[in-house]
Amino acid sequence: MEDRPWRIGITDPSNSDSVLKVLPLTDSAVATSSPAGFQFDEDGRFTHIIDPRTGSTPQRYASLSVVAPTATIADALSTGFSLMDVERIAGAVRRLDGVDAYVLSQDALWTHVKS
Repeated sequence: MEDRPWRIGITDPSNSDSVLKVLPLTDSAVATSSPAGFQFDEDGRFTHIIDPRTGSTPQRYASLSVVAPTATIADALSTGFSLMDVERIAGAVRRLDGVDAYVLSQDALWTHVKS
């Protein structure tokens, strides 16, 4: 049992009772950012993801998960990547060891960006 990876479920942002993807993790951490997460107002216009350049809340992706060597790195990257297009995310991931990104578009399409 010790050699099996943890199985981490990525929740459907539109239905918290549903898991969309399961990631096997060994010696790594995962963090997920989504505009469906913490919201400052009842209408969901302002969330925990804030673009510091504009002060707005981007709605680029439905969900963005990052697997990284530590939880701190995964958390920082999942939030930062939420502000970037997939090409820029891929460029950043290529320069980082042990980092993968799982991007869920607003159209429910997955993109897996590998290091």
